[in-house]
Amino acid sequence: MRTTRAALAALLVLIPAPLVAVEDHLQTGETLFQRHCRACHGPDARRGASGDIRGLGEGTLRMALGGIESMPEFDFDDAEVGALVAYLARLAEAD
Repeated sequence: MRTTRAALAALLVLIPAPLVAVEDHLQTGETLFQRHCRACHGPDARRGASGDIRGLGEGTLRMALGGIESMPEFDFDDAEVGALVAYLARLAEAD
């Protein structure tokens, strides 16, 4: 019985952890977007020379971050790219 209670208590503590990690990941993406993208792409990522970038895939985003036409190059690491992709996906889902 004690083992069952201990296991249940451990599960209850661990279940929210992934949710917090996802929210932290999205917050990182939002911070990156606000700092580096908002000025050209607008507060909702719908404007700019490229148009709507909400829901942009990782490969396309990596190519754009390498610098294209009037867009500067950004040196984001893998975690930052993933966070930005997640945030842009969240914006796309909001509609």
